Amino acid sequence: MRGKGKVIGLLLSVICSFCLTIISIDSVHAENPEQAKYDSTTLNSSDLKKGDWEKQKDNYQYVKEGEKKKKIEKEDTLEKKEKDFSKWNFDIDTNVARTILILLVIGVLILVIVLLLRKSNWIFNKKINDKNLLIARLEENLPESDIDPHLSKAINEKDFRLAFRLYYLLLIQQLTLQKQVVWRKEKTNGEYLIECSTKNYYESFSKLTLAFDQVWYGEYTLNKISFDDYQNEFKSILKQIKQPS
Repeated sequence: MRGKGKVIGLLLSVICSFCLTIISIDSVHAENPEQAKYDSTTLNSSDLKKGDWEKQKDNYQYVKEGEKKKKIEKEDTLEKKEKDFSKWNFDIDTNVARTILILLVIGVLILVIVLLLRKSNWIFNKKINDKNLLIARLEENLPESDIDPHLSKAINEKDFRLAFRLYYLLLIQQLTLQKQVVWRKEKTNGEYLIECSTKNYYESFSKLTLAFDQVWYGEYTLNKISFDDYQNEFKSILKQIKQPS
């Protein structure tokens, strides 16, 4: 009897548990009709696959669109960077080209200036050489040299330093022609002064000799006013030399 009672008790426990489970399911369905509807709906494999496919398709399409958008944005960013880099390179190339051009222009200007200076120096030195050649040619045979044309040209060209030098040569020439001195090419101005130490024009001759050393050898610059004063001195002494003693 006890064994049968235990079996019957176990069966009653199982039945009670099953009934409680059914009651709990019904209560859930009462609270959530959609869930009950879902549970009562017969599952159709084709509809489920189609629905899942549409949902997955939409999700996939969304992902693809997002990836495509990101890819486009990435490409745009890269393209922008490439453009910026190209522009930066172009700016650098432009600046380098501009710098090189400026340096070339400066170099050409410096070269032109150097050439002009050299040419000016060459012209200046040529003029000096021409003057020295003229003086050397006139001194080669001073008593017979024709000084006047060169003297007039120097005065007209306002080359007062050369004019002073020619005036002094003319003075020595006239002293020689008037037999006031004995001319020799190697003689110094001091030696001519000694020969004229007793003459009445000695002071004027001495003054002009000192001025000659300053102007010709000291490269003293003469203006027109100073030259006119010395010219008057030369004319006065030349006149005295030509007068019979």
